[in-house]
Amino acid sequence: MEYLSQFLKELSLDQVPIRDKYIDQTNDKIHEKQDVVTDLNDSNCWSATACLPIARQIVVLEKKMCITVPKLGDLFVGIVHHSVIEKVTFIINNYSEEISIPGTLRQIGSLMLWQFTEVPVILMAVEDYEHVNIQLQIELNNQYSLHASNQEVFKACYGYFHPTVRHVVSQIVYQIPLLNPQYTLEIICGVWTITSTTSKAPSVAL
Repeated sequence: MEYLSQFLKELSLDQVPIRDKYIDQTNDKIHEKQDVVTDLNDSNCWSATACLPIARQIVVLEKKMCITVPKLGDLFVGIVHHSVIEKVTFIINNYSEEISIPGTLRQIGSLMLWQFTEVPVILMAVEDYEHVNIQLQIELNNQYSLHASNQEVFKACYGYFHPTVRHVVSQIVYQIPLLNPQYTLEIICGVWTITSTTSKAPSVAL
């Protein structure tokens, strides 16, 4: 938890650059590369951040869009807010269990993010991401227009660790507090569960 808290603190204080790509594959040697790999390897940073596109804004049913958050980083920080977003609901899938959690819009440094946990969710601890994953239900407001928005994308904010830190972080058992203080997200042996801090864990929407 210490690494996750420190990561969020530095992001909140705008102490880390926010990239728009994981790796810069251009051959341009004149300009400094601004990507996650360069930050972690060449700049020797302990962590890095990127906001990456996860889906085009093509919504056809009741102005809703359901997508699985791609496993593109070590950490999932949140969904970047867009002017067309009215509401985000996070759905935690854990084999036979499906739990819906309302998203909360929060400002983290220069970013406006939809989140459901106090600190970022560690994705690298989950091996079977096909069955243990995070899905999104994005509901849109009246600003959304299929004709105007279908060239734009929704983005997610991800965090990355330097390999030396990654090895340590991946071995930890996590109990991540939700923004709803009555529940925590536990990650044990690559499996997520939602646990109540006051009573039995929920099996339906929070």
